[in-house]
Amino acid sequence: MIALFVALAFLAPATFACLYYVVFTYLGRRRTVAIPPEPQTAFVVLIPAHNEELTITETLRSVLDSDYPAALRRIVVVADNCSDHTADIVREHGAEVLERFDRNLRGKGYALAYGFDHVLPSRPDAVIVLDADCEVYPDLFRIFDAHLQSGTPVVQAAVVTRNPGPDSAGFASAIGSIMDNEIAAGKDALGLRPPLRGTGMGFARSILERFPWNAYGLTEDAEYDHCLARAGVKIRFLATAIVHSEAPVLTVDLFQQRRRWRASLFVGSGILTRWIESKPLVLAQWMLTNVIVFATVLCQLVPDWFVLWTGAIGLLTFGLYFRAGRKVGLPPKAGRMILALPWVVMRLLFVTLGGFTKSSTIWHRTRRSAEVV
Repeated sequence: MIALFVALAFLAPATFACLYYVVFTYLGRRRTVAIPPEPQTAFVVLIPAHNEELTITETLRSVLDSDYPAALRRIVVVADNCSDHTADIVREHGAEVLERFDRNLRGKGYALAYGFDHVLPSRPDAVIVLDADCEVYPDLFRIFDAHLQSGTPVVQAAVVTRNPGPDSAGFASAIGSIMDNEIAAGKDALGLRPPLRGTGMGFARSILERFPWNAYGLTEDAEYDHCLARAGVKIRFLATAIVHSEAPVLTVDLFQQRRRWRASLFVGSGILTRWIESKPLVLAQWMLTNVIVFATVLCQLVPDWFVLWTGAIGLLTFGLYFRAGRKVGLPPKAGRMILALPWVVMRLLFVTLGGFTKSSTIWHRTRRSAEVV
């Protein structure tokens, strides 16, 4: 009886997590949105940047080339503690630049607060936060405009990894971003609250005035998300509004980035949801469930069909990852990357579990692919 209870204690959460991914992925199939013929929303695109001279040009070009009236689109870059030519490049492209220097208060949260304090007095209709290594799809502004005009106070774009190679780090990130987008779309379809993603976030001015930015931790997006959640502020996930983001190229950079991101697991009250959406934790729990189930079946302590149960979970989970992998496509050297994925996932699990015993407190910028090359 004890063995049966133990097996069920592991199977129940594994089943719940599997169905969580399957159901939201199914519901998150892309839907179209009616775009008003006349744009009305005056946007400020706020871009925090720290030594981004190698990436900021493409980011600015994607915004400048977007399908939206230039009169309703203003770009402001916060050159935060930069020691390179980021500010000069921004000026060359005709965008505004705010140079900030503070060796003690470092990180994206402080740069955003500095930027919001500067742009809000000019009373834009909305502010879009975009990372300095991202590119927006041309119709993103029109999609944001449609929802903001309809009264949605906060919108979140789909964040898609643009560099699935040449290392397994980028491939793993690309698969993970596809799954994250589909889960967020599924939540949105049910009227549930998707999370903010740190980039591609759009806020109506009224929200930023009502809830001044005070998120300065390593996962500033999760902190501000929690602030809005407590106040019951609605967020819409817009699957057709796409931001291409750069993933870490090397696994060492991926692990460093995830050490910073793991702080979000412990922010606010939605801890259970964030743990379920931590794919390394879910995969590790399923693997441990397999060990428990197979051991108890071999010892004839539980029914043999328990093996079929955990096998079904595995097949469904594999199907989700296979589906996401097909959407990513096969980059060069895909075979080597696929073989390396189990090792990457295992390392990510240890990085995640490390957050229970050691919290990261220092902000480290993730290296860009151009720097690695």
